[in-house]
Amino acid sequence: YSRSFQRFSYRFTRDVSAKKIWLYKLGRTYNYHTPHIAYGNAGGLLAHKDAPNTLETNHLVLDHVTLAGSAPYWVAYPGATHTKGDKPNGYRALIITQYQVVVGDKTYTNPILSSPVYKSKPTNLDIELLPPVSCFGRGDRIELDLELITLPRNAEDYYGPNEAFRKHLTENPNSWKTTFREAKGNDLNINVSGGKVLSTYPPVIQVEKPDVTVKINGGVGAVPIRFKGLASNTGVRLCQVVNGERVPFDQSVHGNDFWQTDYNPTTKSFSMTFNLPLDGLQESTWILTGD
Repeated sequence: YSRSFQRFSYRFTRDVSAKKIWLYKLGRTYNYHTPHIAYGNAGGLLAHKDAPNTLETNHLVLDHVTLAGSAPYWVAYPGATHTKGDKPNGYRALIITQYQVVVGDKTYTNPILSSPVYKSKPTNLDIELLPPVSCFGRGDRIELDLELITLPRNAEDYYGPNEAFRKHLTENPNSWKTTFREAKGNDLNINVSGGKVLSTYPPVIQVEKPDVTVKINGGVGAVPIRFKGLASNTGVRLCQVVNGERVPFDQSVHGNDFWQTDYNPTTKSFSMTFNLPLDGLQESTWILTGD
């Protein structure tokens, strides 16, 4: 299944009306049927609502609903499908890792959602992430960390190698629990020696020493991890600690094809990104080392 990580940062330089805006919209997809909408937080499900085909365009299934509890928050279209054809396809969901809106001396951290009907017969919903106020002033700011994902509806729609994920889909077809599994399971706890944590999800590590040890609690799916600040992109390898031994991490199919390297011309340094298979590992230890 696919993930797209998005980070938004806004700072207002003058007064702006916020009466008719949304901060983020998920939807506007043709030939798509969304029979349900579910939303929740780090503790689980807050509400699951049906969206019957009798609803008319612009009807609000959710109307300025504030998500209670703590992050990560999430909202999903469980059971959604394309209306043309019966080929395997997925449903979309949005995970809100951070929602911080600072207005004057007040900070808002609980997301606000609306869900209007974009198309009817069959019902096709949008999801709108809304501001908590009707206007912004100079110096106000917004910080959003979002994860947009597309998840298989059931095990028959999934063709990947992750057997733990396949087992979950078999036991929970067309379920909001698949989104919650992603949100809760990747609310990671990370400890690093030889470097500094810049982001916990997706994990981003600033390299400070030749050997960097990363201990991760949690994780589901293939979790991307990036190591920044490398002096070279050669002679570097990642190992997993298994039973006290360093085991070279190798997902190669055609040689050196299982990581991504980027070069920063400003800092004259490299970064390397790997996808860690963390499903089923309550705790794991990884070491990036230079030969």
